[in-house]
Amino acid sequence: MFYRTSPTMYSDDPDARFKFFTDKIMANVIKSALLQSHTLIFIPSYFDFTRVRSFFKEEMPPFAKLSEYSSNQDISRARGDFFHGKVGFLLLTERFHFYKRYKIRGIKNIIFYGLPMHDIFYSELVNFIEEPQDSTIMTMYSRYDSMALERVVGTKNVARMIKGEKDSFLYS
Repeated sequence: MFYRTSPTMYSDDPDARFKFFTDKIMANVIKSALLQSHTLIFIPSYFDFTRVRSFFKEEMPPFAKLSEYSSNQDISRARGDFFHGKVGFLLLTERFHFYKRYKIRGIKNIIFYGLPMHDIFYSELVNFIEEPQDSTIMTMYSRYDSMALERVVGTKNVARMIKGEKDSFLYS
């Protein structure tokens, strides 16, 4: 499922994305027991990562986090806790995935806070899902993400997704 956020200007994109994430995406996650466990949240920007991490510290149940600044001990603990279900959410930065390339086991759901800069990361993370028939993948994007969106969904679909009347698109 792809969700379009609608910032009025490019400078409003981070705020509009965060508001959409907290009001729409996380509200649906809280209502769904299935989405509250083994959910990976992929965040491309470290600045957005710190904002989401602060939100999780204040509002959400226990979570783990992996960023480019995580120590080897923190990485092992976070991966183990996530796999064994001790934490329901794992926050992951794009730079961590770029430099480390760990296989994250136990993923049942993925939320892409934004599209990755490298299109291969999208398919890599989706392929980490062990039971795809029971999984949910939610991706947030705005009209300013058209190049990254095109790398993921293709040239034919990007114009319809950016300029279309609907704000959500389902692919299966």
